[in-house]
Amino acid sequence: DLLHNKNTSQLVAMTCLYIAIKLFEPEVINPAIVSFLSENLYSEKQITEMEMVILSALQWRVQPPTAVAFVRHFLALADLGERAKNLIIEVSGAQIENAITNYDFVGTKPSLVAAASILNTIHLMGRALLPDGSRCSLILALVEHGSNRLIYGKDMKETRDKLLNTVREKEVSNEQQSAACEVSSPSALKYFQENRAASPICVEKGPTYFMGSVASSFSNALQVGGQLWS
Repeated sequence: DLLHNKNTSQLVAMTCLYIAIKLFEPEVINPAIVSFLSENLYSEKQITEMEMVILSALQWRVQPPTAVAFVRHFLALADLGERAKNLIIEVSGAQIENAITNYDFVGTKPSLVAAASILNTIHLMGRALLPDGSRCSLILALVEHGSNRLIYGKDMKETRDKLLNTVREKEVSNEQQSAACEVSSPSALKYFQENRAASPICVEKGPTYFMGSVASSFSNALQVGGQLWS
């Protein structure tokens, strides 16, 4: 019925918006407001009834753990310094952000994406930021508590490779956009360059500068990781 009935599909969409606001916004809106937004096409009763239909279909699992949540969970189980922990969160988050919009990750468990992003990150980190003891502690946490305990198995390797590929694809897309701006107008190119992540990163500015910009472009970490973190 949903696929063939426009009115039902619109009601479902409006109700999903209502549920999302209740879950993630600081204030709950009245169903009357949702009814008003639909130009009174749907009544308050229809919206609340559809809310129960959706929640029942989902078995009330409306806030499942995300990959970012798993990253924080794994890090909390390891013996890490704050600087290393924050950097791993930033770089792993950048990879996960790319994965969210990539269809290839639809069937991949969030815990596996989280573990893969962490392994990609610590692979770049030298002893200065991640001492051997902390590295072993984190890997042990992934082995003992991760949903995919074979951290060097086929599934993990494929997920790690896919995450890195999304980073490379994003970088290529950025370069193409820059070229398009250059063709269209110098002012457009200037705006694009000023509003994208700085690259390459100046190594002399050190880890603090690097941590501030790495979240917006993990590819920068790949380019300078060998120089900055070794």
